[in-house]
Amino acid sequence: LDEQRMLAEMRKAEMEEKDAMRKEALEAQRRALHEENEKKRAETEARVQAVLQAQEEARDTAARMFQEKERKSEEKRQMFERQRQEQQDEMRRQAEERAAHLQRM
Repeated sequence: LDEQRMLAEMRKAEMEEKDAMRKEALEAQRRALHEENEKKRAETEARVQAVLQAQEEARDTAARMFQEKERKSEEKRQMFERQRQEQQDEMRRQAEERAAHLQRM
């Protein structure tokens, strides 16, 4: 009877040890899976941030290009207006010269 009890306790101890080893293995798998998920999440976040930064840089570039285009358009408009004013001034001067010439005659 003592021998049976001793065998039963040994079996119980073996089962408890196996159960503890199984639980430890499952916990190790869970930790490894969690670490892998965190790594993937971090990689995904890094890719998302890179895309967002690239989009922001593209918007900044487009805005600078637009501002440069607007600046050049304004310069052209001002140059055209200056030339138009100079032509009008020249036409007025020539008309005044003709009128003064005609008055002298």
